[in-house]
Amino acid sequence: MVLMSLRELFHEASRLEQSQPEQALAAWRELGTSSPTLCVFGRLASCAADLGLTDEAEQAYKKALQIDDRSVGALVGLGILAIGRRECETAEDYLTRACALEEDSAWLSLLGVALRDGERIWRRRRPIGARFVSTPSMRRRTTTLPC
Repeated sequence: MVLMSLRELFHEASRLEQSQPEQALAAWRELGTSSPTLCVFGRLASCAADLGLTDEAEQAYKKALQIDDRSVGALVGLGILAIGRRECETAEDYLTRACALEEDSAWLSLLGVALRDGERIWRRRRPIGARFVSTPSMRRRTTTLPC
């Protein structure tokens, strides 16, 4: 077995994200252990979310926030996950923090979704009828941390 350097593993994980996301996730997990950086945890979270592994994505975003509590990508990623779970107050908290750090129309739109859906729950006291659906490409655009 050939051992890869961290740089080679990073590039391999990046290359595999589109064609073999499960293998990419395995590489990001390894990098999360051997080279725990903001970028690695952001990529791990994004890959896990794309594969529907929301609990793992949430943990990776939280690890990214432990490294940099001002990471807009991690805050937005956690906000998107909270919207998907119908945890509107949690989503509002993460997205408000993201908007305070970087005003962007996408973050403001997501915050609007969280506020709107939270208001519906409060008023009707029943589950949300229509909820925000994020696509993998949108999650990548909004939650991939700069490397």
